[in-house]
Order: sequence, then structure tokens, then C-alpha cells
Amino acid sequence: MEFENLLDPSFDSAFAARPSLPWWPWVGSRFSTSAVRTMVVGESVYNWGEGFDARYKQTDGLRETHRRHALNYRRDSPYVRNIERAIYRASEPSEEQKRALWSTVAYHNLVLQPLMSIKKRPTYAQYLNGWHEFFELSHLMAVDQAIVYGLDQRIQIGGPNEAIHRGRGPQASYAASRMPR
Repeated sequence: MEFENLLDPSFDSAFAARPSLPWWPWVGSRFSTSAVRTMVVGESVYNWGEGFDARYKQTDGLRETHRRHALNYRRDSPYVRNIERAIYRASEPSEEQKRALWSTVAYHNLVLQPLMSIKKRPTYAQYLNGWHEFFELSHLMAVDQAIVYGLDQRIQIGGPNEAIHRGRGPQASYAASRMPR
């Protein structure tokens, strides 16, 4: 199955050692050999109803959702389709381009608790915990850059001059070289 060929499980033992990580990031099969290791960071997941709780009790819950949305190339999933369009600067990237993108990046959600609906916004504490986990994962995975996509919150990291700013598109990125150590 194509899904298995596009997923790199080599970080899974390190993910398993992190009790603060309820579901594991998608890691593309070519992420580790990419010239620039890139993590795409989404905001959160929403409880859509039946089947949700069972999926997100599993460590591969986010991966399964990502597979269903990003790797079903014909699915109209605005979040993944919009980032593909932005990266490739094309209104309809090809299936080959989509496959190339998702096999070379990691994908992670910042907020690590499911939200009850799209109208429910994460708390400051959820964002802060998410950023902490993001930085830990970034170091563990040797991420070179992050594309932060879809956040509506500005979080202070270490003081007023160290903010991660609102991102409403892939233009909101944060280089790993500026990440707190």
C-alpha cells in the first residue's frame, strides 16, 4: 500500500518514549534524507463524532487522519490542498507533486488534545504545551525549518521579543536556528 511506502517509522521508538505525545507525527519516507528537514505544523484536531475517540486513543491517530486527507489526492480537504497549492504555486498540483511533498516533510499538530468542535479554540496552556512539545520534537528529529499553518494565536516563547507570530498561511515559518535550546 502506498501509505506504508510514504511513512518513515524510524522515529517511532523515540516518540513512544515521550508520554507527553498522545499521537505521533506523520514523518515522510524521505524526510530524513531531505536537504532541508521541514515540519509542517497544523493547529489542532476536532472531534467529528463516531470513531474519533477510538482513533485518537491510538498513537497513529493523526497519521491515519493525515493519510485519509493528504494522501487521498482527489479528496477535497482544504487544509492540505491549500498548503500544497501554496508550496507549488499552482491551483492544482499534480498527484506526483503531492506525493513528493508528503513524503519529504513531517506533519504535526500543535495542540495535543482534541477540541470538541471547530468553534472551540485552544487555551493558552494548550498552545504553550504544544510549543514545548514542538521544540522537543524539532530537536529530536533535527528539523531545519517549520511551516506553521493555520494558527490564530500569538504565543510568547521567552519574552516580548521572542514571539511566534500568527500564521494564516505557509508564509508563517520559524527557522530551527532561532528555536530556543
